[in-house]
Amino acid sequence: MNWFKELDQKIEQFGVEVDARNRHSFVIFSNGAVLLSAICVIASVLVPAYRMFLVGHILIFSYSVFLYYFSKHLLTKENPDIRIYMYLADIPLLMGPMLMGTYFDPTKQAISIVIFVCILPLFIIDKPWRLAGYQVVFTAIFVLLSYCLKPFDIFLADIKYLPIYLLLSISTNIFTLVERVEGVQSFVMLQHEAEKDALTRLLNRKTGEEKTKLLLEQKVLGTFAIMDVDDFKNFNDVYGHQVGDEILRNVSNAISSVFRTSDVVWRLGGDEFAIYAVDLVDPDICKERFETLLQKFHDMDLPAGVKEPVSVSIGCVICKNGETDFEKVYHDGDTALYQAKALGKGQIVTQK
Repeated sequence: MNWFKELDQKIEQFGVEVDARNRHSFVIFSNGAVLLSAICVIASVLVPAYRMFLVGHILIFSYSVFLYYFSKHLLTKENPDIRIYMYLADIPLLMGPMLMGTYFDPTKQAISIVIFVCILPLFIIDKPWRLAGYQVVFTAIFVLLSYCLKPFDIFLADIKYLPIYLLLSISTNIFTLVERVEGVQSFVMLQHEAEKDALTRLLNRKTGEEKTKLLLEQKVLGTFAIMDVDDFKNFNDVYGHQVGDEILRNVSNAISSVFRTSDVVWRLGGDEFAIYAVDLVDPDICKERFETLLQKFHDMDLPAGVKEPVSVSIGCVICKNGETDFEKVYHDGDTALYQAKALGKGQIVTQK
């Protein structure tokens, strides 16, 4: 089943956004659990027929309050194990109704477990085989408890339509999962497009600065560089803006070929570009890397009719002392670029 495999692959591909939505779903779920369990406690107090369940409802309410604060805590950090926490959080909420419908009240048919097995996994975005397996396991536990604790005729009544309910439950969860994953994919694609510079397909200035600021705040060491195409105005004036645009695209392709996907590469605007090269703090390696880039510029294909080689001036700042002030780093990089331009075309100046 190709669509099943594709669904798994999409969940892997967009795992960061999937888990971000799981964290928010956990908060929404815990809010709902607090509200519903509070209603159950109030009903148990006011309605005599429900008073036998008062202790159980109070326990569920207390657990729901715990989940509420726990989910809020997880929302503040990108925990990679959020799906595991959600599965674990559902266990008491599944076992509670099971015990109430079997051990504490073995003389009546239990319906609530079917509802809980169907509804609770709807809040989790995960691979379909895990969700289905989770539902099957708890359905099997319920069948076992019902068989061991209930009269045989009540047990038969419990399981009579259970396979159909389970199949419908799994199908509902998978169809819902498909819609949610497609929503994640659309959101990520739109966000990815919004982060890109329309001409060069590098990151735009806003996104590049945000990502660099975040790396600096996290004290990720590296090298910040600003580069400027020398005499770029002449290309536009002599050959036209279409040729100028093609040169900018070629420059951006050259930069992308030298630096890694983990580095932050963006277009500042016009003929200026910026890079934050993660972990590039050795001065000799830094010099070698940017000299390689200059050679890429020199050797790159030029638009038809253009005879002058493209040269780029580069100003670098090696951030190996835990700098966190983006404005200062940017100012130092701009100063280094100014010095490189003053030395002539295609020069590199590095501030350590």
